[in-house]
Amino acid sequence: MCTKRRDDDIESLPLPKGWPQTVRHAVLNVIGVVRVAMLAGREFLIQKGDVLEAHVHRLETEVALLREEPRIIGFRMARITPQRRPQYSPVERMAIMELRAMRGWSKAETARRFFVSDDTIRFWLRRADDDDSLLVLATPVNRRRQQTW
Repeated sequence: MCTKRRDDDIESLPLPKGWPQTVRHAVLNVIGVVRVAMLAGREFLIQKGDVLEAHVHRLETEVALLREEPRIIGFRMARITPQRRPQYSPVERMAIMELRAMRGWSKAETARRFFVSDDTIRFWLRRADDDDSLLVLATPVNRRRQQTW
């Protein structure tokens, strides 16, 4: 008896009708069940009196989910040519420079994370000294609201 699996054997197997759609729905349902199980596990930890461990677990899950969002957006942005990507406003550029300083990122790392070139980061840093628009808010703070009657 041959126990070796051959890739062409697997590819020749007929799949059930509607298989891709069924698998997609199954994956989403399994993820929903996993979420409920995680919530139940946290509830068990809380009832057991281990609130700190439940809190740590919740925060670790939140961090993992927050990392997933920009990863997905990043894949989409990477498919767009640099010339077609949206431009950052002066306030957004300042926020990026602040985040770079707080994280201790290099110019290359900052450029990679925000989908711009290294030269763009160098240009922003050069302009930071003499560009007053980096600190200008999009809407003035003291702007009166227009009332509509």
